[in-house]
Amino acid sequence: MNDRVRIDGSELDAVISSVQSDGEPVRVIDAAGHEAVVISPDAYEELRQLRLAEQRRQVLERLAADDGSSRVFTSEEEMVRAADAERSVRGVA
Repeated sequence: MNDRVRIDGSELDAVISSVQSDGEPVRVIDAAGHEAVVISPDAYEELRQLRLAEQRRQVLERLAADDGSSRVFTSEEEMVRAADAERSVRGVA
């Protein structure tokens, strides 16, 4: 990942172009000191898919360790929604 780049509104276009052209994430910091990382749409989709896969793995792991009293899901989507709801209740992102 590139070093931090202090960024103003006009510089955002350059950062986005850089990320799109070379695919490397760029860590940015604004005048107030807030930091973020700009990634390409492909990298974002990969991250999203990895998170979903990890959620599924965790749920399947819990089901495998269960004593048979678990809820039975009819689809992966239902299972992921239930996991999302559980994390939301616990305040975990």
